[in-house]
Formats: sequence, structure tokens, C-alpha cells
Amino acid sequence: MSLKLIGCGFFVLAAFGQSPSVNSGFDVISVKRNTSGANDAWTPPLQHGKLRFTNVSVKDVLSLAYYPIDLRHMKGGADWIGTAGARYDIEATTEERVVTEERYHQMLQMMLADRFQLRVHVEAHEEPVYLLVPDKKGLKLKATDPKSCVPASPEVTFLPNGTACGTPYGLNGTHFEGTGMTTTTLARYLGLVAGRPVIDRSGYVGMVDIKIDFTPENRVSPDPDSPPSIFTALPEQLGLRLQPETGPVEVLVIDHVERPSEN
Repeated sequence: MSLKLIGCGFFVLAAFGQSPSVNSGFDVISVKRNTSGANDAWTPPLQHGKLRFTNVSVKDVLSLAYYPIDLRHMKGGADWIGTAGARYDIEATTEERVVTEERYHQMLQMMLADRFQLRVHVEAHEEPVYLLVPDKKGLKLKATDPKSCVPASPEVTFLPNGTACGTPYGLNGTHFEGTGMTTTTLARYLGLVAGRPVIDRSGYVGMVDIKIDFTPENRVSPDPDSPPSIFTALPEQLGLRLQPETGPVEVLVIDHVERPSEN
């Protein structure tokens, strides 16, 4: 995505939310209003061809369907779609077993269009971002070993980057780890913890294994032995840094949404 400034402030990038065609998404979908008050629960995406969300809002699902656009960059829609509004239990099944991350997002988008009559479009607004760039002391990235790439089981969730390399990534306390990642995937994740979107400008091509320890910005810890902030940890541990910049950031605009009929 270019960092060239846009004079009009925003422009329409794309349109989403059209009615899905037959067999273009999930085979069976069940949507019911949650009345149990159970804790939010999410199965791994498409585990054994099944999806199950418990006590989720429409915006919760939107944040998955249109990732990496997050809740901070969504506007429009009725109040009931928010995290404090109506909650739903959603189950869906598909004959597909191994899908790419892109395909998974597409299937969620089509489910929202079909059952919630969702129509949206994306605009780009100029706002502060970070560029993920090499540190002046050089990169410290570990390339993924091609020998670690093995055929994916037909009964597992999708793997990072749509390949048979790597495992799902995530933050465990103060430790982040992911294998078979691209720096673009890493940048998208960093945008969730750095306080503003992150655009990959590392120049690195290929997959890497990432291990990094840092204390999230929203975590207050009196322990002097806690890991450093992400801004310190990146140069020290990965040879990368976050450079402040201004650039276009995608914003999801909700044009239309309806309460679903339950079944």
C-alpha cells in the first residue's frame, strides 16, 4: 500500500457484502440469539469442517471476516451490532477441510451477507501508522526451514499464509511465537499491540520463525524483570523497528445490516 498522501481525505477502495452464490460458502449455517450469558467462545476456524461461535456480537464476527481491519476502524451500523449489543450463537459446517486464511475470511463475509444482509464498503483515511523497517544494526530473522514444511492434515484448521508450513501464532502472556510467518503477517499482528496500524517495509521475502518476548502496552507490571515494550524488543530480538509515519488506513463502513431470522 502506497504512503502517498490522498488529497481528498478518503476514497472508496472496494465494495463487499453482495449476496453469495450457491455453494460459495458454508453448506449449513445456524444463527440463534444467545440467552445463556455464557463466556465468549470461539472454536479454531473450520476444525473438522465445523465452525462454532458462542455469545458473540456481529462486530466480533466482522473483526474476523475483514481482518486485518479491526474494531477501531469500523463505523456505521446500528447500536445492536456492537460488542455490548445483541449476542449470538453461530454454528456452520462445510465440506471443505483445509482452506487458506483468505478463503476463511471470504466464507465469513458471505455468511454475514446471507444471514445478516450485511453490505459494506472500504475507505482509506490518512492517519498515523508505523512502518516495520530493518533496524540500523541489521535483521535478526530466522528463515523457516523448508524441511519443516509437511503436508497438512485434512482435519486441521488453516495454516498461516495458506501453506503447509507453520503453525497458528499468538501471544502467551509476554511471549509471542509463530512459525512459517511472513513479515507482512507479523506487521498485521503488531498493529494490534502497537496502538496503530503497521505496514511491512522490511524488504524481507520468504517465511520466518518468530520468537519475541515483550510486555504489551496496556499491561502495567511493577516487576522490573518484565520484558521490554514492543518498541525495544523488536530491535533487540528481531532486528526490526517501528518507524512513525502517516499513511492511508482501511476503514470498514457498514452500509446496511439486519437482525437475522433464527434457525
